[in-house]
Amino acid sequence: MWHTELMKVAEESSRPIDADDPAVVDLSFPHPTGASQLYSGKPTLLTSLVREETAQHEARGRLADLHSRIASLAERYGYAPVTLAIGQASWNEPSDVPSVPDAGESDGGREAPAGAGEEAGADAPGKAASREPAGAVREAALLRSARLEFAGPDDAHITLTARCEVNPAVLRALRAHGIHAEEVSDLRALASDVTREDEALARLRELGRLYLPGFAFADAALLGSFIHPGQVLLADLETVKPYIEESDVMAAIAGDPQARRTVAAPLPAPERRDRAPEAERGAGD
Repeated sequence: MWHTELMKVAEESSRPIDADDPAVVDLSFPHPTGASQLYSGKPTLLTSLVREETAQHEARGRLADLHSRIASLAERYGYAPVTLAIGQASWNEPSDVPSVPDAGESDGGREAPAGAGEEAGADAPGKAASREPAGAVREAALLRSARLEFAGPDDAHITLTARCEVNPAVLRALRAHGIHAEEVSDLRALASDVTREDEALARLRELGRLYLPGFAFADAALLGSFIHPGQVLLADLETVKPYIEESDVMAAIAGDPQARRTVAAPLPAPERRDRAPEAERGAGD
């Protein structure tokens, strides 16, 4: 039930990472001095990264929109992750619907006989079904966690953390197109080391060209709140799923009689020096 509810939240909240989103700050072409400070992991002002007057004005406006989005998510969920989306990968995914000739047409433009529409399906002899491209899919290549400390109404210190990963959407596509598990492990290991970002992107480009149809890559760096808290909870739940399934405590909470008997035990004697819970007002005790 938890998994189903979180899946629904994650699907409803999913949005593409797009530079046209008004709450996304484009840092693809930062000032060299600010960029060296940012990528070294030091707090860096947005105005140090974007210095050209027109671009800075736009970046400040987008930062204000991002601030509002973060505040809204934090108020609702208590948590609003900020991410730097690095690089943009695109590829073509085939449609699941086979292309079938129109029932009213046949070879040579003559009208087809009655019933030809049923016989001209994907499995009809001599009529190999083709797959129409569903259009280009665009996704960020790497996702690096960041922290924002707002400095005034239209500026903020941006700090990149040491946590970086391959975009799960890209990994899903690679797996769907037959990438080997060892290649995925190697790519994830490269991406997790922020000092090897260029190597990770180069390897991702190689694998993309090898496995993804129509693959293309463009340099980009977009700052925003792309990952909904529900998606984070879903990922955590899926990570601990094997432990939950084997936990007698969780099974007992769910009402399993055998698990309840297994974990049943008398409570230890109370610590008389502790204050009564109803009188406790401290945090973290």
